[in-house]
Amino acid sequence: MLCGARLFTELERPQAIAEVGRRLTLATIGASPVGKHLLPLLKVMGTGRALRRVYSHSTGENYNVVSFGAETPQSLEMHMTDVGNIPDMARGSIIGMGESMGISLRAQITAFSAPRVTYLIEWG
Repeated sequence: MLCGARLFTELERPQAIAEVGRRLTLATIGASPVGKHLLPLLKVMGTGRALRRVYSHSTGENYNVVSFGAETPQSLEMHMTDVGNIPDMARGSIIGMGESMGISLRAQITAFSAPRVTYLIEWG
């Protein structure tokens, strides 16, 4: 993931890698027929429900299991079983998903032991 640091030299390495994930999500969500039709629905579902909907369904990755923990009206805990050694890439993807829904999300890594990670996602 050194390429993220090379592409975004003004950012620290974790933020540069997250920026790659964010941009990939933004570039691909509207490019797929499913994404184009699902996005308007996600915008009205409510943030927590929309995130659970997006990340709990298979995206072609049958090895990464996503589950959810504690939830408040403005936060959600998300666990992923396989992000390899680049949890910031998935963190950026979460931020990009929120941006595509018109929601400003903050995603923080609260626990990481490769390949597993836990995020605290906040909004509002």
